[in-house]
Amino acid sequence: LGYAKAEWHSPVGKIRSAWEYREGKLVFDFTVPVPATIELPDGRSYTVPEGEHHDEILL
Repeated sequence: LGYAKAEWHSPVGKIRSAWEYREGKLVFDFTVPVPATIELPDGRSYTVPEGEHHDEILL
């Protein structure tokens, strides 16, 4: 599996998450309608404001 994506229409707005394996890294794009805590597979966890966000993990 080289990628996955999903959307959910929550009571506070649309939540979108996607990841893709690309050139030796995992690339994440996500959208949240309110501030949220993001947890990545490498153990990092952080809070983001509402909106679109991007992160990468080197493999």
